[in-house]
Amino acid sequence: LGGDLRGGPKESYLPTLQALPGKVEFTYLPPNAQEALLLPVRRDDEAIRCAVVLGGDTAKSFAPRDVTWCREVATWIASEQQGY
Repeated sequence: LGGDLRGGPKESYLPTLQALPGKVEFTYLPPNAQEALLLPVRRDDEAIRCAVVLGGDTAKSFAPRDVTWCREVATWIASEQQGY
């Protein structure tokens, strides 16, 4: 997602983790995770402070409504970080 990207990516969706050589970078996900959704947490055009990472046990199963819900969670987290 990048450390200091302003106006950078909105999210990264990796629908088939098993096919990615970089899956080893997601050691914090359960071993049966088949997909991942990464959303940056930032206020407005600020630098990315952290990320919400969600894993799923079925490849290609995140629906658009799931991504929208996750964006709302990331927005809420950013608003809670006021003053940090």
